[in-house]
Amino acid sequence: MPNLRWGFFHLFLLHLASNVSALREPAVGVLTIVPDSSPAALQAFSGTGVPVAVAVPAESLSAVSKSVLEAEKWVRAHVLAHYPATNIAAVVSGHSFPCRESERLAERILPSMKNIRHSLTRWGLEGEIKVSTFLSENCVPPASDVVPVLEYLRRTNSPYSVDPSSDLPISESIKNLGFPNLTKIHLTTEIQNHKPTSRKLSFYPFTDPVHLPPLVGTVTPPPLSLPIPPSAAPYGPHLPPCSPSGGVPSPAPAHEQLWCVAKPNVPPETLKEALDYACGEGGADCEEIKPQGRCYYPNTIVAHASYAFNSYWQISKRLGGTCGFEGTAMLINSDPSYRHCRFTIA
Repeated sequence: MPNLRWGFFHLFLLHLASNVSALREPAVGVLTIVPDSSPAALQAFSGTGVPVAVAVPAESLSAVSKSVLEAEKWVRAHVLAHYPATNIAAVVSGHSFPCRESERLAERILPSMKNIRHSLTRWGLEGEIKVSTFLSENCVPPASDVVPVLEYLRRTNSPYSVDPSSDLPISESIKNLGFPNLTKIHLTTEIQNHKPTSRKLSFYPFTDPVHLPPLVGTVTPPPLSLPIPPSAAPYGPHLPPCSPSGGVPSPAPAHEQLWCVAKPNVPPETLKEALDYACGEGGADCEEIKPQGRCYYPNTIVAHASYAFNSYWQISKRLGGTCGFEGTAMLINSDPSYRHCRFTIA
């Protein structure tokens, strides 16, 4: 049985050929570890253009692996709060764990990767930011723990991460397990000096601390799912171009706060049609998702549609408007706001 070992770092500097598409080939150059993934550490790379990878630390791994809401909260704090000013190219699930705890750690890796990727998909960033895990020769998990992770990496076209000195034996072991074409990232703990470039991304200020609202309730949904009320209701009295069908959902409890957001994995053209309706005939306030708005970044259809859907629903729900958009929207009970972008609630 090939010897593969888990090891997990804190924050990694990636030096790739040009962009994330270069992950199809083994990384070349020195990849530097940064002490932590705190706002100050990530801020240090703001405007440099240097691709970095953020790692999920040990103290967060359990919560992120058990709840997609906790993963969403973590992504907002450590990814959305800094991207794109800081060029985050990957998220590495995990942190350095004692070898004696490798079995417990292995059980959390795959669920945490799924939850983080699900959150990135909700924001339309799954193509720009890859989810990875680190393989080392220091601790040996059974192949039964490794294979499901490798299968997930292959299915999502995601890379595994290795120390350059361990690349050859690990790569050979992975090939022997039946995964010869997986992409990879080279990582190192060595700190490298680098000169910041003159390029500044002034459109996204990062001087304020991140303030995230607490989660509502204690919902712990399964991987790749978000909590929604009994049904994702269709549109209200003013129907979008493609009329949805179905009944009106039961009203939510008076004390429960809900937001209307776009479903992940909906075809972009479908979301674009609903987005155009919400910002046009639907009467949503879409100023903040225009180029100079606070919610323009991340500049993705999913993120913009989520903001527009919520604006429409918060304005119209008292008049019978519902969160449906022909099945492209859903209600969540965790505030999707991040940094300076605030999702309203009425």
